[in-house]
Amino acid sequence: MYVPIVIDPCAFYEYRYLWEYLMYEYHCYQNNWPIVACEKYQYYREKRPISNVYEDEFCRLHQYGILSGEEEASVKKYFIPETVFQELEQKCGSKLGMKLFLLKNRYKPLEKVVKNILLQIQKDTGKKIKGILNWNAHFVSIRYVAEKMKIPVITNEFSIRFPEYYPLGYFSKKEIYDTDEIDMLHGKYLQEKERLSFRQLSRKEILALLIDKERMDELDKLINTIPEYEIGIAGCHPLIATFFAKSTYTDLELIEDVRQRYSEEDILFRKHPGDEPYQAEYTVRNRDTSRYASEFLVKCKRITAVGSNILLEAMLWGKATYSKDISPYTIFCEKSLDNNENISVEDDILNVIFFGYLVPYNQMFNEAYMDWRIEEDNIIKIMEKNVKYYFHEMNIPESVLEMTEDRYEKILSYKRGTKQ
Repeated sequence: MYVPIVIDPCAFYEYRYLWEYLMYEYHCYQNNWPIVACEKYQYYREKRPISNVYEDEFCRLHQYGILSGEEEASVKKYFIPETVFQELEQKCGSKLGMKLFLLKNRYKPLEKVVKNILLQIQKDTGKKIKGILNWNAHFVSIRYVAEKMKIPVITNEFSIRFPEYYPLGYFSKKEIYDTDEIDMLHGKYLQEKERLSFRQLSRKEILALLIDKERMDELDKLINTIPEYEIGIAGCHPLIATFFAKSTYTDLELIEDVRQRYSEEDILFRKHPGDEPYQAEYTVRNRDTSRYASEFLVKCKRITAVGSNILLEAMLWGKATYSKDISPYTIFCEKSLDNNENISVEDDILNVIFFGYLVPYNQMFNEAYMDWRIEEDNIIKIMEKNVKYYFHEMNIPESVLEMTEDRYEKILSYKRGTKQ
């Protein structure tokens, strides 16, 4: 069994990550797993009786369902007392200070509580905990306790997703931000690349494979769009503690750095689609209002962001990307905004990211797949399994993988339903 531990990393308002708790609770119900969470989530129904996280469209976007009262009651829950966090908040002086401390330091009172809960779970269930699931945040004490108990910590997060793409997610054995995990996988792939049983996919083939069927009619138009702006800036929750714990370089500084090199007319800003503090727009003149991120990306020659997944989308669309900070893709981005050569990321890097690092979202909580992914270290086997899974999901014969010519057109024809 796998056990999610839900501690909201956000400090700017209560229940910012209620959807995370509901999402994990949904998958715990599906898999008969227990869940560990902050005590406040025990009372979410009375504290947050109305919220967009209960609405069908939000649930569909975040890939979970709302459990009935009976279903929810059947999930075994273990809560971390709020007093653990309240004492630390008093010492740190604020909720933000407290969350930043937990993201950067061990805290023994939390470790004692978590260890006792994990031991109690194993006693109550008679099962081994095969992994702790963590959304986005890297709480040092959680990883410390897990390592002492020889339990791996898996960090989850959304990557590209519905409604524009087939949804993918992170299943990271390390933390996500400020990590060398992808670079290590890329190094392994370069050593083993010749053992891949098919020719690696091109950037356009990956895009055609993973873009949602409903967006296929727009694909040619998007690919052929002539950029209007020199650079696009993607906002990405700059004050969320998970970012702030790693770097104090925020959207505000990034915007000023871009303004030193580009005129206001040449900059397009896209606000993060989530709940930014105060719905911040940061005074940038040109603001993108496109429904889909792809429509923003194709309007720009190059893309920059502090830590947004939009950097990966930009790579997929062949855009030059700029990031010097905490994104897991920074190592493959241009570091200096002074470089305007518009160099796109190589195909082998994209193959490693999409097929060797990220996972199909609907397999991210599939226990059999999770077991396999934790144990499998062979990058070629991981990539082959995932690529073939996507082909199967899209009803594209594996024989298409073996094609040496016209594979892109063949993928398109199957996705568009013009090939029987």
